[in-house]
Amino acid sequence: MQNEDIKEYQLETEIMYYLVSRFPHGITKTRLLKLFYLVDFFSKKNLDEKITKFVYNYYYYGPFSEYFIETLNSSKGYEITEITKAVNNLELIYLYFKGGNPRISDDMPSLKNKKKREIIEDVLDQYGSLGFKEMMSKVYETDPMKKKSFGDKNIL
Repeated sequence: MQNEDIKEYQLETEIMYYLVSRFPHGITKTRLLKLFYLVDFFSKKNLDEKITKFVYNYYYYGPFSEYFIETLNSSKGYEITEITKAVNNLELIYLYFKGGNPRISDDMPSLKNKKKREIIEDVLDQYGSLGFKEMMSKVYETDPMKKKSFGDKNIL
């Protein structure tokens, strides 16, 4: 996905920008992806449809979406700023911050459905401040992760 292709994933970009803006000290790629998964999980559970177009596959570290990565990459330098940090000189982590050159509004104007907005807020309230291990545990406790196996495609 090229930067000019934002319209295809307009809603996902808006949600990403909104989620990242809620973490003024930055958010890791893994945590951001898991928040998206939980948003879509609860949306599908409660409204019978996902909010995003992301397709989730079951990988070693839980649900993963190539479309999430494409949306994230197309947002860098615009809605999202990426900073790479070394941890214990062994591992790199990527932190994401609200970008300074957004092409969109930060209030998710494409998301008109009040119930879907409430799901996003509920996920942020319930899971946004959890520690990493606890959040991952909650993700693995969802039905799709319990019923599917490593390598399964389109689990949600």
